[in-house]
Amino acid sequence: MTSLSQDVNFVRESVYLEKVSYYPHLSLTSNRTGLEDMFRYYAGAIASEEVKAYLGADYTAKAAGGWNFRIGGLGYLNPDRDYYSQLWGNASKTIRLGKKANLVLATGLNYAIDRETKIGDVTRAFPPLARWPRSPVLTGALLLWG
Repeated sequence: MTSLSQDVNFVRESVYLEKVSYYPHLSLTSNRTGLEDMFRYYAGAIASEEVKAYLGADYTAKAAGGWNFRIGGLGYLNPDRDYYSQLWGNASKTIRLGKKANLVLATGLNYAIDRETKIGDVTRAFPPLARWPRSPVLTGALLLWG
């Protein structure tokens, strides 16, 4: 039966070429840190051919009962594929299983507002979020033992 055979030496190759440039970056940052939370804020500019100014902030908190939260946002003027505006958030819950064991449950979202999805003439799309390749939603569990 030859209907399911294929050449064992078949090679398929895709090549993407990109020009990389490095530019000076000026950044101003500060934070307010408490015992159970932290607020950070930042602003800056990347002196590229088209100046990319940005402004952002994020907040992290440790709550009662093993909960941890983080939310934030970052906005760019003149965004591109590498430097783009986004909103993010995540939450996790640590469940103590014993003196040397914990179970961590977590979820998070990163929403890319204005990120380019093209490299040249090719549009990037990653299943299962092919309609929204810029914004992953993640969930997970981690068992810490020992």
